[in-house]
Amino acid sequence: MKQLDFPDPPKSVSASDIIFDAPLVARHDSNNPLLKYSLIGSLAELQKQAQEQIPLLGNLCLRGQATVWYAKPNVGKTLITLHLLRETLERGTIDGGQVFYVAADDTAAGVLEKLQILQPFGIHVLAPGFNNLQAKDLPRVLRAMIAEDTVGDSFLILDTLKKFVPLMSKQESSAFADVARQFVMKGGTILGLAHTNKRLGADGKPIVAGTSDILDDFDGGYTIVELPQQANRGERVVQFDCIKSRGQLIQQVAYGYSVENGVTYAELLDSVRLIDPDAVSQIRREADQVADLEVIAAIESSIAEGISGKIDIARAVTSRCKIGRQAACRIIEKYTGEDPAVHRWTFSVGDRGKQGFILLANAIAPGCAPGEEF
Repeated sequence: MKQLDFPDPPKSVSASDIIFDAPLVARHDSNNPLLKYSLIGSLAELQKQAQEQIPLLGNLCLRGQATVWYAKPNVGKTLITLHLLRETLERGTIDGGQVFYVAADDTAAGVLEKLQILQPFGIHVLAPGFNNLQAKDLPRVLRAMIAEDTVGDSFLILDTLKKFVPLMSKQESSAFADVARQFVMKGGTILGLAHTNKRLGADGKPIVAGTSDILDDFDGGYTIVELPQQANRGERVVQFDCIKSRGQLIQQVAYGYSVENGVTYAELLDSVRLIDPDAVSQIRREADQVADLEVIAAIESSIAEGISGKIDIARAVTSRCKIGRQAACRIIEKYTGEDPAVHRWTFSVGDRGKQGFILLANAIAPGCAPGEEF
């Protein structure tokens, strides 16, 4: 048999045997137009410009990012912004001299109120019509700061965005978002306040006003909605829901503030408080019960009359209320249980296996304290 010859195995290669080429960039054609945009050699500069993601304004925006808050008019977004800004400054997270609050949607009296509140903290208040500032000039000023590398640690609050960019224009919204992106890439921070539409979406959630370009290109976004209140009509509670996050933004939080007549803006500012999540859940449960009140009453009447089967109760309810049978069944299920604070009736199995619904003796009606009559 013929013997086969195999090649010698490759010898091991040590680090000393490797001959390194010149730096990678040197192998490129020096005439390549992309070379002038290369970040090789800019690491130290970028590290200096890059901002640590420090939570600002109750962790509802992050330093070095662009964030937008959407809400209907008069929900309290400006009030809560200023309250949280004051808290942030008192904690020493940022310096007041870094903050520029642009009040572009206010009266002269309103601007004066904001100035009286913010000036002691060294915050810069800007307003179109004062010192020759025009809202249309802001993008140009931001571009100049970017070009001249004077952004620094600036925190810019725009109240409201529509005064600086036509949000219904896709082209102009996209152009403004591009300026905002360059601004935060230079180390700045932007918070824009904007509006939602009057109507809700098919899912019952707020619809942001304008095109989606601002939200698409910004780093974070929230909608702010008012929660229905029954027990305390002297306070309004609003909830922030995160709809976009690049970083560790809080996902949901609620704040309350006074709506009593005759209080000053400074007193309103002092009244803002963080709402405990359990209290928010209770508010939502009460609101649901109020919305379902007519159907709840019809179900309770049916059970009290001796109608105990689910389908029979649903049939009786549809004849008394303008509601379909499936919707009636959902409400029957929604309030079935053993907790009087949440449920209205329970399902039992009696003698000889007879099944049916019975009312809870101590069920608490919406808006009532325990022990009160419905």
